[in-house]
Amino acid sequence: IWHTGIVVYGKEYFFEGGITCVPSATTRFGKPLRVLFLGVTEIPQSVFEQWTMEAENQRYGPTAYHITKNNCNHFTMEASKFLTG
Repeated sequence: IWHTGIVVYGKEYFFEGGITCVPSATTRFGKPLRVLFLGVTEIPQSVFEQWTMEAENQRYGPTAYHITKNNCNHFTMEASKFLTG
């Protein structure tokens, strides 16, 4: 299973036993093999960060990770839908 994250506001957000935020392209997984442009968001950073806190409390907390049922790909898909509508 490939690692995915979402880059927005110059930061990369991803799920790995909790939602993590680091400067873009600096995860422990190394430089991205592929980057896809998904569009532009009108969601303010503060609103997205509030959404990530709520998502972590509800679905992406430290014990919620499952290799096939709840992983970084699930988080990235949900975050991209939130940000782009």
